[in-house]
Amino acid sequence: LRAVIQYKNSQFSNLLRTRGYKYHIDKQQEAKADGEATDEARLSSEAAKTDMVPVVSITEPVPPIHWSEPTAIEWVRKVLVRTRGKELPGNFNPLLVGELFWEQSSKWQQMAERHVEGVAEVCNRFLDALLREKCPKDVYTRLWSSKIEDVLKLRLDGSTREMEKIMEDIKSYPITYNHYYTDTIKKRRREREEKVLANCIDNATQHIAPTEYHSYHASAQADSKKAAREYSDKVDPDMENHSCEEALDCLHSIYKLSQKTFIDNITTQVVERHIVRDLEKIFSPIAVNSLSDTEAEAIASEPPSARRQRNLLENQIKKLTDGRSILRSVMRSAAS
Repeated sequence: LRAVIQYKNSQFSNLLRTRGYKYHIDKQQEAKADGEATDEARLSSEAAKTDMVPVVSITEPVPPIHWSEPTAIEWVRKVLVRTRGKELPGNFNPLLVGELFWEQSSKWQQMAERHVEGVAEVCNRFLDALLREKCPKDVYTRLWSSKIEDVLKLRLDGSTREMEKIMEDIKSYPITYNHYYTDTIKKRRREREEKVLANCIDNATQHIAPTEYHSYHASAQADSKKAAREYSDKVDPDMENHSCEEALDCLHSIYKLSQKTFIDNITTQVVERHIVRDLEKIFSPIAVNSLSDTEAEAIASEPPSARRQRNLLENQIKKLTDGRSILRSVMRSAAS
């Protein structure tokens, strides 16, 4: 059971990471920035390696909508215009990131619900198979309906309430004190600037053909002033574009940070705490010792039909035994 739970948690983590976002923006750049493989082939290969696990896989959500970065900028621009307040040009409403995050993470709740229900079903099937193997059929039926089924429903209800609390946090404006948020924003800005600078240096570099007959390698000469001048000219005067790029960087950073936290919360606070933990205590020796005489008799006693059949057979045996005794007495009297 533990191996199956670990597999399903890992599967949930992979699915949320590869398909949890609504819009897939500039896939190659995100994979480079995060150091994480985001291609779906990796998920497929991992699933293929674990074909021996006897568990139904999580229903895969709708694939993300692939967007180029300019398309994503236009999406951010529409939300920026709708949420504009008294910010100075080039800045954006701090609540903008929250609205973008809610739309980008809109599939999280459905995926988490499917995962929790899947784990609960695995635990139910495990207990069902265990009781069927260890208990007589009639005892299994009474034990499952009187002690096991209701407890499993209560555990699932508890996991649902816990997940609702987590989703309330997700649907609030995101808050974090983790330095990973600002580090990721700085890293994305630096990568964008490095890309522009590299293009400027390439444009300012001249490749000189070899002049000597014994040289086969061209030399490169970069004009630093030309590169610096071209880099300065690359500054976008459109302040809305700057705001949109900054907001998109913030969205990327807070999404990745919240995604990791959400996966940990679902797997530990919901699955482990409410579904898996203390599963063996549902009908442990302590639980059996706490049963009243009436409850124990109702679970372990014979069914009424078997009791009636047993009483009938006992009466027949008694009558046959009495008849044999009478017959022996008669035979002895006749012989004497």
